[in-house]
Amino acid sequence: MKELLCILLCLLTSIQKANAQSKKFSDIEVGYYMKHTPDSLVREKYFEAEMVLILNNNQSYYFNPAMVVFYENLDKAVSTYSNVQEIARNPISLPKIRHSAWRENENIFITSPLGKYNYTYKASKIKWTLLSEVKNIGNYNCRLATATIDGDTIYAWYTTQIPFDEGPFKFKGLPGLILEVYNKSGTIEIEATNVAMNNVPIVKMNEALQVSLKDRSEFMSARDKYHRYPFDNNFPKETVDRKINELEKINVFLD
Repeated sequence: MKELLCILLCLLTSIQKANAQSKKFSDIEVGYYMKHTPDSLVREKYFEAEMVLILNNNQSYYFNPAMVVFYENLDKAVSTYSNVQEIARNPISLPKIRHSAWRENENIFITSPLGKYNYTYKASKIKWTLLSEVKNIGNYNCRLATATIDGDTIYAWYTTQIPFDEGPFKFKGLPGLILEVYNKSGTIEIEATNVAMNNVPIVKMNEALQVSLKDRSEFMSARDKYHRYPFDNNFPKETVDRKINELEKINVFLD
């Protein structure tokens, strides 16, 4: 309970409104289904979410709309309840998949959660290999590309019928929109569910408890530190051991 209260208090003091001054609008909105299996040895336990990618030539944002609802509900709770204890007694469900990706021209910034913090860092470009395999996904003719990331093989199906070098999360940089992407073991799966011409503001959520990092190597160091001791202060040994045991089972990461 103390840990929950600490997280809620930090969220309440850090919450920010989205940037209402953004005047840039999307050309296309893509819905994706995302499935993540953190422990490759336990396939029946996985997280899933309906994600959204809004984009134009210069900008894009990939995010979980459930996070928008979470922050809206938390904002309402702040207005409704008089203290943190009341909010804790009326918990707000926090989505399991909280990652996002923001592109500004050629620069891609990934936001990944570690505990109650959201770490943002600049992503490196993926080096894709274009293959000759083809298949249809819905009404689109798609081609296959592969890449190797951290020793894992990534497969991406993209269509040149939608000429944006875009895709879900950090998977971008092909000569067409990526409609399906997955890794070799099938523990990360993302597939498009709908594509629509949609003119909506491209506005980035300002996630609470944001920590800005230079690059992915700094994030990897932070992640390693978190997995060794995932608390800010001293906690009972059994609580620490239980959490570390949970973290040790994670061998598939979204970053």
